[in-house]
Formats: sequence, C-alpha cells, structure tokens
Amino acid sequence: MNKPFQIELGEWWFKGCFIQEQNHPQLAKYTIFQDTVLGMTVGSASTMKDAIQICKDNEVKDYVQGIEAFGFKQPLTKKHKTYALVTYYRGVELKLLCVTTSKKKFAELTDTSLSYINNYCHDFDLRYPVCNENPDKVYAIPGMGGESMYIFKRDEVKTLEEYKELIAKHREQYPDKRDFYESQRQQNQG
Repeated sequence: MNKPFQIELGEWWFKGCFIQEQNHPQLAKYTIFQDTVLGMTVGSASTMKDAIQICKDNEVKDYVQGIEAFGFKQPLTKKHKTYALVTYYRGVELKLLCVTTSKKKFAELTDTSLSYINNYCHDFDLRYPVCNENPDKVYAIPGMGGESMYIFKRDEVKTLEEYKELIAKHREQYPDKRDFYESQRQQNQG
C-alpha cells in the first residue's frame, strides 16, 4: 500500500499507523498513533505529507486491526502474481495456486524449498478471483493427469486442505492408483 487508505471520514490507515484529523485551532491538523494494543501516539503533523512520513518512520509490521477490521481488504500491489506448482498428494496430482509477492514467500507458504520452487514453479497474472481475494493463502486445482481427471471437476479451485480431505476419503476407498484403475476397468467392462 503506497498511500494512506481512508477508513472513515477524517481517519486513514497507513503502514500500521492510524492518521486522525483534528479540528482544533491550537493542535496540529493530524495526529498519528500506532495500530498496536497500546495504540501509542507517535507524532502529529500539519500536513498529510508529514503525517505519511511519520507513519513510514514508525511502521508497524505486526499490526492489530488493519483495514480489515473496518470491512476492507488489503489491495493487491503490482508485485502480486499467481504462483503455481504441480505436486502430488498421496499419488494424486494437484496444481498449487497462491497469490503472493515472491517465489520466496510462495516457498514459505507451501513449505517447499526455494531451490525446488525456482526450478518448477511458474507465475502468471492474477487469474483466479478466490485467490485474488485471499492473498497468501494456498489453493489448488486438480492436475491434468492420473486419477485427478476422474475424481475432481476440472479447474475447480478449493483450498489445499479441502483437496487433502477429499483425497484422504478417496484413498480410504482406493488405497492406491492400481485399485482405482482396476475398479474403473471393471466398471467399463461390466
């Protein structure tokens, strides 16, 4: 977020700080306090430009409320891309999807080594609305081959956890790929 986000009339949120407008002749026009449990005041300013600088100088990374507490979502930056990686979970092919800012962050979110991500991950423009609305959350779609073609709807985006649960249920019925393909062959013959 490159500029203050207005959350209410006369109040903005920027870099983990709140900027509030004060209408009093003896006070500076803006007061700035941190978005922390204590809400410590970090300064006051006569101009919005100075208030922004105070927020930058006193940035809070682990803020308490953020703009989400006021019903807004953090806007995506130009750095945000959709990262994808084909993987297997219990023998079923999945394509992991996540909207985030870097391969390093994607590696952390998927608990995968960065060297593996550098070799096998690819990125593209923002494409999946549910991923765009929930950045830094790992989603998946079925892979193009194997059992996933038969047991899931193509291109259906779900969280990785939802797909893991569905695969676990599938594996209860078919412990491995051979069991699944044998049952498919028997159905096609019968």
